[in-house]
Amino acid sequence: MRKVLLLVALVMVPVSIAAQVDTSVAPVVSHATEELQVLKVQLATIQDYQDQFVSMVQWSLGAVLAMALGLAAFNWYSSKASYERDITSLRQENKALHAELTAMIKAEADASAKRLVEALSERQKEIQAAVAKSLDPKLQKHSSDIADLVNDVLELQYERTKQNAEEAAKNERYAWAIYEYCDLLDLSVKNHSDHYQVGDILDEIQKLLGNPKTSLSADDVTHATESLKRLPQRYQAAAQNLIPKISRAHK
Repeated sequence: MRKVLLLVALVMVPVSIAAQVDTSVAPVVSHATEELQVLKVQLATIQDYQDQFVSMVQWSLGAVLAMALGLAAFNWYSSKASYERDITSLRQENKALHAELTAMIKAEADASAKRLVEALSERQKEIQAAVAKSLDPKLQKHSSDIADLVNDVLELQYERTKQNAEEAAKNERYAWAIYEYCDLLDLSVKNHSDHYQVGDILDEIQKLLGNPKTSLSADDVTHATESLKRLPQRYQAAAQNLIPKISRAHK
């Protein structure tokens, strides 16, 4: 019996304790539940705030990235345009410098060429003067020798032509005699001297024209007329007196 009572006592004691515990813990649990709800609300608020903050940060980062890309593109375009302008400017400056250098080189070359030509011209004049001075005595001697030779040749021609004219007149070849005498007149003009006795030759032609047997061809008339016209002025009066007679001798 004592064992049964002890067992009942052991069962009842925990039940009583549990009832007391439930009565004292209930307000605490209720208060904790309310705080938990408040924490959940605060946690939700914080979560919303974090989401908004993240969204704002993402939008800001996107805006910053867009601005950075825009600035980079603007800088690239500006750099490219500036580079192209610099290239164009450098090319223009290069062309202008090339043209200026070309003009300077040409002007210097022309000036050098002019100075060289002037120097050569002066040198050439000096050489010519020296050569002329050296050769002048020799040239004078040669000129004198040539003049003497020409005179000798003219003398020989004169003698031969005079002989031919006299022989033609003796043989009554009057036209040929007049032709030869006209050649004597030409020789006298070439010699610029009265040595050939122009007056005597004109007298011989006058005599031959006075002979009725004298007959001249057209070529003889032309030859005689031209020879008479080439005589010096002091013989033109006598020549003009013979020209009509020569024309009348044409038969």
